[in-house]
Amino acid sequence: MRKLFVLFAVGTFMVATSAFAGSCNGQFGWLGKGTAYGLGDGNFIFTGEFSGTFFNEDSDDPTHNMTSQCPGLWHVKGGEGASNGVCIMKDAAGDKLVLEWAGTGTFPETGGPFQIVSGTGKFAGASGSGMFKGVSVAADDMGNGMGYATWWDCTYATGN
Repeated sequence: MRKLFVLFAVGTFMVATSAFAGSCNGQFGWLGKGTAYGLGDGNFIFTGEFSGTFFNEDSDDPTHNMTSQCPGLWHVKGGEGASNGVCIMKDAAGDKLVLEWAGTGTFPETGGPFQIVSGTGKFAGASGSGMFKGVSVAADDMGNGMGYATWWDCTYATGN
């Protein structure tokens, strides 16, 4: 019985100490692939995916160098736009961090808050929030957009 109690206590301690907190401030370089629907007079709706790599300012944070796939929508009318979507971030071990974002701004910029809503593996039970500013820099001949997003005021904690 005593051995069982000791094993239970050690196991509980290991589970309790696997939770952690971090920051997710940095740069996300992306390629936007999808469909842009021209609505005339410079107005458009883009629906597709912004994908790339997130580079955390803190290279020791587990979010540093995570791949990011961000399906989303960007609607621009009269130069003003609204955007929203989800980002699924994945590390080399396959653990995921999921966030939801929404922004507004004057094209080619959009920005606003995002919420970290879930995760898997080491990020299980993750929650947190931050701010982002996305900038579309260029488009290729195929209509794909390229740019970056800066993240700040971003913190998260896992529920593990």
